[in-house]
Amino acid sequence: MQLWKLQKRPLNPKDFNFAPIREGLSYDVICDGKFVEKEIEKCPIDKNEIKKILANRETKMADIALGSIDENKQLTITTY
Repeated sequence: MQLWKLQKRPLNPKDFNFAPIREGLSYDVICDGKFVEKEIEKCPIDKNEIKKILANRETKMADIALGSIDENKQLTITTY
């Protein structure tokens, strides 16, 4: 068992009075500009909502290499 000197021990979120946000799983709902139907079935939002988000961001499906949605319904897009 290793005992850390007080000044050399690793920090953790509690040291900063900080509670990390649980990220959870993400679903790859768009791949190479096309919907991935199996992932959309598991995803917390449906195709229409994804299309609305893309329209608000003025992003075309053909420009997306990978689109992922996390459990907080946040869409992350990687373009070509």
